[in-house]
Amino acid sequence: MCGRYISVANLSVVEMPGRKAAEIPRWLRDAGCGEDLVDAWFDQMDALFNCETYLHRYFQTTERIAEAEAALETAREEVESNASNEAAVAKLAQAQRWLHRVRDWAENLRTDLRADAIAAPGDADKHWLFTVLGCVHWPSESGLFTCRCCKECLGPLCKITATKELKVSMPQFARARGLWGGPLPTAIQNLTALEKRILRLGRVHSNVERISLKTAMWAKGHTEALPAYVSKSSYVFAQNPETFSRSLCLLPQDLITEFAVHLVGCAAQKLTPEILRRLPRMLVSVERLRSGIHWYCTHCWPWMLATKELDYQGLRQQGEHFEKLLASWQKEIGDRSEDVPRVLRDYAATTVQKESRVFNQGPADASASAVIQTPKKMLARRKLPFSSRI
Repeated sequence: MCGRYISVANLSVVEMPGRKAAEIPRWLRDAGCGEDLVDAWFDQMDALFNCETYLHRYFQTTERIAEAEAALETAREEVESNASNEAAVAKLAQAQRWLHRVRDWAENLRTDLRADAIAAPGDADKHWLFTVLGCVHWPSESGLFTCRCCKECLGPLCKITATKELKVSMPQFARARGLWGGPLPTAIQNLTALEKRILRLGRVHSNVERISLKTAMWAKGHTEALPAYVSKSSYVFAQNPETFSRSLCLLPQDLITEFAVHLVGCAAQKLTPEILRRLPRMLVSVERLRSGIHWYCTHCWPWMLATKELDYQGLRQQGEHFEKLLASWQKEIGDRSEDVPRVLRDYAATTVQKESRVFNQGPADASASAVIQTPKKMLARRKLPFSSRI
């Protein structure tokens, strides 16, 4: 239930009853919940922890599907009023595709939520957003399931007010309070660091990694055993949030403007491909990029909005924009299934002057001749009255 990492020693094992539970757990009896309040307790728990409630409240699936349906109805009315208008017909087709995508997106979220939740006690059709790893015993015929819970989360689950009414509230650190992140999907988990930089909706920062190849006695004559050290890397962040640039993935020619690698030393520059291929984070695979794009376009709402106008149809038909993007990256890696992009290898092998200027001049680079000389009269301290010095 809790979204925090807490030691098992600080957790209590409690039972969650269903409607048809044979007996009431002790913690509910101690809180003042009798047999006549068990059904009310179950209804309030289901209203808070049900996956459908989470979808509606935090992902707004109901509202977004309704908006897509309204847009489709508007497009149909425009076509009925003027069937010869090609723009209206194209808008209708786009609205139909968008409604289909939004419904699939909601269903994908529902599937992921239920896979990371547990069946409600005594009702397998309902799923509560409890931590699967925190459950000790799954629901059985007795209508109970046992789970681990911390004191902060257990307290709000059952309270009797001054008017003898039952009140169940959401714990502050519960996952069902907007803290669900879900397990990391395989398509995203398999992406390398460079592929994650490519599949972005915007540019947050730019950096240059400097890799130095060191000689070692144990690696004499074996280039694959030479240790490579990363040092003096540069990271640049935008100081003005308004300069944040949005982009739907990076093309090969735009990669160097955000991420680049420079190999230091003549020996390292001669072995550029071999050294970079030893670093898994520098590899790019078109199949992994395709799988990552497909997951983002079917599970992530910001990606859904960014690709709303695109003709995205599925994993193998991702529209003109993404197909051109994948084809350009395929040219970069050649016939290999995965490799370091050619644009990255070319930049890494370029020779950089030892004292070349990397950053623009700042206040620390100001010379003495450029400092404005302030007149001595302005620097002289004024003689103030005695009352003004206190």
